[in-house]
Amino acid sequence: MRQAISKLQKAKTCLHAFQAIIIFVAACITIALLTKPGSVDSRPGWFFGLCFLSIPALIYLVAVPMWTRTAKFAKAIAFVAVDAVFCILWLSAFASVLAWNRAGIDKGTTDAKLPLDQGNCTTFGYGPEAKCKLGYSAASVGVLIFVTFLLTTALSSLMLRTSLRDPQALDPWLAPSPYTATPLDSSSAPKDPIWDSSTRDIDGAHDSDDEEPVPGRPAPAYQALSGGEVEGRGWGPLDSHSPVMGGVGVGGDTEYRGAYESPATGGGKGYSFTRGSGAV
Repeated sequence: MRQAISKLQKAKTCLHAFQAIIIFVAACITIALLTKPGSVDSRPGWFFGLCFLSIPALIYLVAVPMWTRTAKFAKAIAFVAVDAVFCILWLSAFASVLAWNRAGIDKGTTDAKLPLDQGNCTTFGYGPEAKCKLGYSAASVGVLIFVTFLLTTALSSLMLRTSLRDPQALDPWLAPSPYTATPLDSSSAPKDPIWDSSTRDIDGAHDSDDEEPVPGRPAPAYQALSGGEVEGRGWGPLDSHSPVMGGVGVGGDTEYRGAYESPATGGGKGYSFTRGSGAV
């Protein structure tokens, strides 16, 4: 199964894709050089062979970090090693072609009995002028390949440094999973409290009714008194003045203020006797 890769690995993959294109161009130029009449030695052959030798290296650098079945072969130190080795190999390859070109020009100049500083592709001693120009073209593409491997080596070194800094972290060539749980912080909190799905305020309001009353804080309304509290206030369980029995309690108003007429059930008149502020 394909894995999601990080932005750093995506940039590296793009560089490797560009390398594949220019290596193909370099191989085509070298084929044209080898088919021209004239003599060649192992130096252009090394350049041509390195074009094919780079194919498995590019496959490893691009495909291995991308698939779960090959994840066990994905090592940061291996990426650095492969990139660095091919960086050196391509340096030697384009330098070999340049050296071969220079040797051919010097040979032709010497054969023409001209000063060496006057040599150019018109005095090429290994074949026609077009063969010399193809050699320079191949070397120029080789320089570009070398530079791209230099860049990929730097990116691989950056991933290796990240891996060594935190060995427990995710591989630097993999993208973070979207399903990874992350702790909530102030940046992830909803900015509009209207859309906040938290029920902490509601739960807190319900829980406050169950709390014991504290000094300076009124107890909830209609809170029943326990038996111990009734006896502690000097009321007996059958005391008519006890709030439990419906009395007015100690210190209540017991003055008689007469009766007042009130409607009775059934449309008649009834009388109510009041004592203090409570109706009897």
